Amino acid sequence: MWEKSEIDYVVNQTIENQLGKRKVQNIYRFWSGAKPEPSKLSNLSKCERFEYPKNSGNYYISAEAAFQQYFFEEKDRERFKEDGDIGGSLALLDILKVKKENWEKKNSNRPEMTGIVSKMSKKLVNAKKMGLTLITNEQKKSLEEIVKLFLEILWCKYSVNIEARNILMNTGTKYLVEFGRGDKYAYSSNRKKPLWSALDDKDGTLYGGNLQGEIHMLVRKKLIKNYSYNQL
Repeated sequence: MWEKSEIDYVVNQTIENQLGKRKVQNIYRFWSGAKPEPSKLSNLSKCERFEYPKNSGNYYISAEAAFQQYFFEEKDRERFKEDGDIGGSLALLDILKVKKENWEKKNSNRPEMTGIVSKMSKKLVNAKKMGLTLITNEQKKSLEEIVKLFLEILWCKYSVNIEARNILMNTGTKYLVEFGRGDKYAYSSNRKKPLWSALDDKDGTLYGGNLQGEIHMLVRKKLIKNYSYNQL
């Protein structure tokens, strides 16, 4: 479904973005702490269950859980599914000493950020607390493989999540940025340059790889070709 040329384009755009020299305009920002509408594009947001991969019988309620499972051994991956203690609730935030209220559903429109548990599980100290085993460096995926994986996951998510799909499609041709509030500071220090998110400065300069924004724009392009707005 996803051509090598499309994957290569996302990778190359991300690498160029990380240089901190690209100027962007007509921007639509999304992140977990955003207003209700853009927050639903966050990979952390709780959504309607979606099957991934197709016809596998494996269901998830956040894109983050479907992705992060691949950083752990096979024996641990069941826990990232919709009924697992990692992928299905915020309960494990207690043992990580993180306030659940920061990630719970805020009101009738802003979703619970269930995927935060999956995201935090990748840190070694947290993985140990959760009884998880991270895969070895030799088993880790390349950037191209990661892009392909997320394209497949997000396609499955947006195929069944009509509200989130319409939000994404309604951004039209806007440049999508997964907003990272502190991303610019990496460019005034020796810190590693952000990969997934970015900050767009007042003059439009983009600081950060914005990989998630680039992936979402490619998914949006294909959704617009295959779906009508508000299609049931």
